[in-house]
Amino acid sequence: MNLYIWFMKYLLIGIMSMFLWSATAQSFPKEWIGNYHGEMLIGFENRSGDTLEVDFGLQEIVKDSSWTYKMTYHSQKFGEIVKDYIIRKTGDSESGYVLDEQDGILIEMTLMDNCFYSSFEVLESIYTTTLYKRGGDLFFDLIVVSANPTKETVSKDDEDGNSFQVKSYKPTLHQSVYLKRY
Repeated sequence: MNLYIWFMKYLLIGIMSMFLWSATAQSFPKEWIGNYHGEMLIGFENRSGDTLEVDFGLQEIVKDSSWTYKMTYHSQKFGEIVKDYIIRKTGDSESGYVLDEQDGILIEMTLMDNCFYSSFEVLESIYTTTLYKRGGDLFFDLIVVSANPTKETVSKDDEDGNSFQVKSYKPTLHQSVYLKRY
């Protein structure tokens, strides 16, 4: 093989590897610290949705181990509701965190590709949340489903006679907000 072609081939592989690494590198917490504001959309399964203003703050408490997570909902119907939590780093993994509600409740969070994921069950409902960074802003989503499946179906048998059961859970509520840094 021509030395020039060999060199260009490996140079291209090196550049692509660096690009992929930088595209998937975690920016938490450095690039997340700040204050944000947005209008939350709330959707319900059986009634019309609503919107409300939301403020979100994320500040470092202890370097590389804990950060504020303060979501303030400005509701005309219920007044101001404040969720004043702490994100804590857990273990040696780069992805392990916990959301400490400061009342004994701890919710596991996993950071993957600049997105926090969590799922938890409360009062026969399963909550799944994401909080992710895009550019200088954050996006928050919450979806709620019943802990009991609303539909159970079975696939047709494959060529070996195997089938599988699928349980589905109908979403009953969602909250979504684009949080713009200010």
